[in-house]
Amino acid sequence: MNYIQKYQLINESIVLSESFSILQTTLKIAKNAGEKLGLNIKHIDLSLKKISATIDSESKQHKTSKISDSAKKVTSVTLKEIKKNLDPSIVGKKASIALALIVGVIIVQSLLVAVITSIITKSMLRKSSSKDELDIIQEAANIAMVVGATVIAPIFEELMKKYAIDKKVPWLTTTIFNMYEFITYRMLIKSVGGKELKTIALRGSTVLMHYLTTYVQKRFVEKDKPKTGYAIAVTIHAAWNIAAVLLNDKIMGWVVK
Repeated sequence: MNYIQKYQLINESIVLSESFSILQTTLKIAKNAGEKLGLNIKHIDLSLKKISATIDSESKQHKTSKISDSAKKVTSVTLKEIKKNLDPSIVGKKASIALALIVGVIIVQSLLVAVITSIITKSMLRKSSSKDELDIIQEAANIAMVVGATVIAPIFEELMKKYAIDKKVPWLTTTIFNMYEFITYRMLIKSVGGKELKTIALRGSTVLMHYLTTYVQKRFVEKDKPKTGYAIAVTIHAAWNIAAVLLNDKIMGWVVK
């Protein structure tokens, strides 16, 4: 039963109640008209009172029964829907899908950053023999992290959200991913002396960005334009991360101050 059917059940009860009220009013008008015309309406009046009482009694019983039945049906359907959504097996299945998407993205991103680091390191080692090998590896890792943040993360994290929308778990996936990133980056920022409230504010803004791109994609999927939504989401995500990279020194200076 959908919400329209629920509304129709309640509306039917209201219409029934109004119909009885109109009938009782009509009987009262007939009685008053007879009195004004000087007609002997004692027997009619008595009959009208009995009929009115009968109608009133049946109306209340019928109306109460109808409304009660409607209420029971609406309540029953609502409880079933709630029970269905809270079914441990369904909740567990949704959580499993969300976690699988998140773990998959984390693994893919980590592997790509590692491969890029390796390629850059080998290239820099061939070109320079004067630099310390550890310094070269660190420099290569920094470059790979920038590529990961500005290119890899927007592409794959938004792709994760796209699949989450297809699997009907967009908000659960985004929330779990946000929790993972929030905890991870909070620990990293705190390790370099980041202030608690400033760290929460900084990561909180990123949380909102993730929800925004999920919302954008979901809206375009509803309009049957998933590719457009994905492209816009990737652009927003990339612009956000590029700004974070460019302003990293100022942001971190503010967080630890």
